[in-house]
Amino acid sequence: MKKKAVIAAFIAVSAVFAAVSPFLTPTAPEPETASTEAPVGGYVLREYEGAIGVFASGSSVPVSVIDVDVRTLPEADRAALANGIFAADEDELNRRIEDYSS
Repeated sequence: MKKKAVIAAFIAVSAVFAAVSPFLTPTAPEPETASTEAPVGGYVLREYEGAIGVFASGSSVPVSVIDVDVRTLPEADRAALANGIFAADEDELNRRIEDYSS
């Protein structure tokens, strides 16, 4: 009789686990898209490893890094870089880079 109770308990626990397991399966979080990412053809300047990174649209890898120590920039510039600074094309990108490197 004790054996039947153990088997019944095992079956009950298995049934509960089977019913609940789909809800316990971890799912990968949706990738975050920053609101500062440029549309196709644009660029975003962001802080990257203590310098200024130039990122192509949608990329998390910089296409170049400007050798400017962001710690030396005014707080407003550091905040803007933390949010990302959009440049629609290469001309605007070059103007923004010149602003930070001069």
